[in-house]
Amino acid sequence: KFEVRKFEFLQANAKKVERVSSRPTYFYLTSREMNGKYGWFDSTYKSYNLPEYFTGWKFESEEKYNEFLNLK
Repeated sequence: KFEVRKFEFLQANAKKVERVSSRPTYFYLTSREMNGKYGWFDSTYKSYNLPEYFTGWKFESEEKYNEFLNLK
């Protein structure tokens, strides 16, 4: 139930952004990726000499972002 509430809040109050090179100010990260020789791969806990891209949810205001972080 908690995950459903989180997802519904994100859909109503945030915009999904995919594979951006820099994180927006109020941003909830869902994945980190790099584009290598054989395609995209998860770069969490990895360090290669490649640009890193971020996917997640961008909030318009600090108030909505903090409200999301405090959901229970």
